[in-house]
Amino acid sequence: MMLLLVGALSLVACTCGSPPIDPFKADFQDTAVQINLMGSYPETPGSGLNPSPSFIEVREKLRMIRDEPRAKGLLLRLGSSGGDFAQLRDLTALIKQIREREKPVHCHFDRLDNAAYLFAIRACERLTMSPPGALDLVGYASQLIYAAELLENLDVRAEMIAIGKYKSAAETLTEREMPAPTREVLTDILDQYTTDLIDGLKERLGGGDASKLLDEGPFLAKHALDRGLVDELEYLDEAREALKKAAGIDRLSVVPLIEESAPPSLGDLFAMGRQQKLELPEPYLAVVSLRGNILDGARSDSANIYAASVVKRLEELSADPNAKGVLVRISSPGGSALASDLIYRALARLNEKKPVVISIGAVAASGGYYIAAAGREIFAAEESIIGSIGVIGGKLELSALMEKLGVRVETMKRGENSAYMSPLTPFSASEREALERQLRGIYDLFIDRVAEGRGKSREEIEAVAEGRVYTAKQGLPLGMVDRIGGFEEALARALELANLEPKATIRFFPERKDLLTELSELLSVGATPDVQTQALLMSLPTGVRESAEWLALFGSSEGVFARLPYELRIQ
Repeated sequence: MMLLLVGALSLVACTCGSPPIDPFKADFQDTAVQINLMGSYPETPGSGLNPSPSFIEVREKLRMIRDEPRAKGLLLRLGSSGGDFAQLRDLTALIKQIREREKPVHCHFDRLDNAAYLFAIRACERLTMSPPGALDLVGYASQLIYAAELLENLDVRAEMIAIGKYKSAAETLTEREMPAPTREVLTDILDQYTTDLIDGLKERLGGGDASKLLDEGPFLAKHALDRGLVDELEYLDEAREALKKAAGIDRLSVVPLIEESAPPSLGDLFAMGRQQKLELPEPYLAVVSLRGNILDGARSDSANIYAASVVKRLEELSADPNAKGVLVRISSPGGSALASDLIYRALARLNEKKPVVISIGAVAASGGYYIAAAGREIFAAEESIIGSIGVIGGKLELSALMEKLGVRVETMKRGENSAYMSPLTPFSASEREALERQLRGIYDLFIDRVAEGRGKSREEIEAVAEGRVYTAKQGLPLGMVDRIGGFEEALARALELANLEPKATIRFFPERKDLLTELSELLSVGATPDVQTQALLMSLPTGVRESAEWLALFGSSEGVFARLPYELRIQ
């Protein structure tokens, strides 16, 4: 009974009175601040049932520290990043702004990977590590898994067709080893990332042959200190004292990235039923985050991009006279070709009425880049992965497995190609020809959409297409992005194009759902199992999780995909 009451009342926002809260937990006095940056963060807020911080909230916390006069210095407790280079670039820009306010920024870690270390030496004035810590400065690596032999052993055939020389998404299912075009692309990406890391090391060490250091790693604490990779060996409490001394302050507050909230009381629940939040109309810039696989449908899922839900949101922003412009943050390897085109169209129509600026996160490839092309201007970090203009389609064909299991399949057709996507029969010549014709048509549409969005000729886009993957640094001279820059630069440009002041109101979509709203949706009639599904996916090991997401993609759409050809994880 109580759960039903919670579900019913959680639809109304609570405005219960409460005393002011000091976000620094320092009784509104001057203080040094510590925040913990561990790993990469989702671009969109998670559920109220899983209140982990989003990257939007991390950025907002750093802006608060930058702008708050009572914050006299910053200690970053760092952990390995997972290799999200675009996020690290954004954080570096914000932390440099904090330092420009003459607030010392120190960093401390127990263990770091390559990317997080590069961030630390760019952002921090002082870098220390715990005496028992380790620095995994070993250079970048990427590994791809090829499962053709596994499928053969299971009597499963991957019947896939790719349009584009470099469109190699199917190769993980059809090949036994890495094809030459894939090796060529990954070599270029690894070389760029490695050059960037070596340049950072040279700047830290004042020259020398920094590349040799990568072959010495990983480093224990004393070895790292001897090589000049850190400034001191000390424990966290000692790092706190060093920051307080540098800031000239005797107080330090450990500030969470998202505020912890106490469970609502019964009185709060009843008060929510009586009060509604009054929002006064005012001009604002909308920031829309799109993250994950691009899928068909209208489900609500912070880990994926569902076309119908996104289109609805964009249409609402187009109709809202107070939304003066839109900044779209994309971090997606692509997905359904149909869903990508639907979102592209909605963005292009929105861009006709008000400025749309694109900020690319770690990746906007294939369908992700398809969407990005609709923006007026595209910003991306040097390391952001873009391109992969191509499509693939096909199926996993199970007839041999069915026969082995003693399952007999009888097919009755009215139409030469009526069962062409059935996994129970192989492609006939006519069915393969029909699928290839369909893929070619979608590829041509992809080329046309990108040419239209980027203001280029079809021939210019064809020259950079064929499914080839680029970094934004490579793509800039090719006209695939407009500027090298992170979220902050894209935000400033979006505000400028929208004729809004730098301090104008910014509204983020999707908004974080509170616990009561999540419970209401979870318990409502017809609730989808998204929360449970995401919890299951996140519990899987990394390699298995990506495979499960691929299977979800196969099951969600019409079988034609505009997606990055592999899970690119370089760290």
